[in-house]
Amino acid sequence: MMARALYFSATLVALAALVAPALHAQTPLVQTAPVQASTTVRVTAPPAAALSLTQALDKARQFEARFLAAQASFRADREVLPQAQALLRPEVNFSYSRNTNQLNSRFGSQPAQDLDYFSGSTALNIRQPVYRPEYFARLRQARTEVTRLESVLVSERNRLSVDVAGAYLELLRTHAEWRSLQAQEGFLKTQAAASQRGLPLGLTSQNERDDRASRYNLARLRALQMQGRLIEAQRRLEGMVGEPVTLLLSPHNAAIEASSLLSLGLPQLLERTQSRSPEIRAAVAAVEVAREGISRAQAGHKPTLDLVGGRSKSTSESFNSVNNVYLNTFVGVQLSVPIYSGGRHDSAVRQAVAQHERAQAQLDGLRREASLLVEREYLTLGLAAQRLQAFEDLLRVAGQNQQSAQAGFTRGTNSQVDVMEATAQLESARYERIAARLDLLIAHVRLQSQGDELGDETVARLEQMLTTPVSLLP
Repeated sequence: MMARALYFSATLVALAALVAPALHAQTPLVQTAPVQASTTVRVTAPPAAALSLTQALDKARQFEARFLAAQASFRADREVLPQAQALLRPEVNFSYSRNTNQLNSRFGSQPAQDLDYFSGSTALNIRQPVYRPEYFARLRQARTEVTRLESVLVSERNRLSVDVAGAYLELLRTHAEWRSLQAQEGFLKTQAAASQRGLPLGLTSQNERDDRASRYNLARLRALQMQGRLIEAQRRLEGMVGEPVTLLLSPHNAAIEASSLLSLGLPQLLERTQSRSPEIRAAVAAVEVAREGISRAQAGHKPTLDLVGGRSKSTSESFNSVNNVYLNTFVGVQLSVPIYSGGRHDSAVRQAVAQHERAQAQLDGLRREASLLVEREYLTLGLAAQRLQAFEDLLRVAGQNQQSAQAGFTRGTNSQVDVMEATAQLESARYERIAARLDLLIAHVRLQSQGDELGDETVARLEQMLTTPVSLLP
């Protein structure tokens, strides 16, 4: 009996040493001492190196290869407009030639004659299109194409913003889930160790020892799996910003209301998506480009009229005019009427019509898909808000249970194990609430990106909720 009493007292002392930091902690959750110090990610005070969401977006816009390629592609493709404008401007050509000639001539029985002389010419020609229907159609198509390219670039920038914001928030969410699993693992490990020590003394049974050991092993496996997901999420964000990520900003302890994130109802969101979505605007511009392509193809049947002029000077144009100089100046018009081209123009028109039908079908499909995505993300946001409210209630209950367990321990009705279990549940509930908040923010980002560009104003509002530093370093 004395041995059992000594063992039980030693066990209580060990449990008290593990629980004491959590019981007396008055700081926010992200600064609470971890249950298992050997594998826990510690959170420190906010240093200057904390990577904010805005900084992550700025770094990604300067580093991510896909976005940089999209910017370069936009700069290259938009040159179609200056090229189309150049077709309607005067075309000026200058030519110059200087030749040395050696002529050997023989006429019948007359002696051969050798003649060495220089010949040359200088010419300046100007052509000004007057009536070129195809060029005018090409100009209109180029302007529409630039509009489409701008929408595509906005869509690509929006894609990058959503990816970075999603990776940023997902990393924080994975970290919170990992910390929650660590809290459960720490308690179960201590409980399993106590059962193992109590088995020789008869304080626990073999079945109880095995059950607690299996529960600890399962919790340890889940924590290791979540740690792998945490590393993967960290590498994903680092691959976007181009530098190591060790410190982020997590949501503060104040409650986040779904109403503060979304002020529009579903009908208003659907209407806004159809008019302001970058992808839909790009698809609408693509339809206009295809429509102008039909006009351009049809213009191939029409005549063209150009104003031409020039001035030329030639010296010794032939051996019959050696040392003769000719100066010619001309101004006139040039009319070209296409009569038959083997069906090429008709084929081009049919091709342009089919391309327009394809662009219209793609636009219709994109509109329907965008509506479905908005409805899905709107539902996801509502579910995330309900989930957050459930975890808020769970945290309140866990706090009450922890206080009750602590009070019962003071009165002698609860054991130290009960207090430690309640404390572990409270810490786990806190991290689960953080994960639920991040789920809500992720749903908000996705819904916002469907209806409009995820601009700097939206990012700034989102960043106001991210103020608590979280370190990812062990």
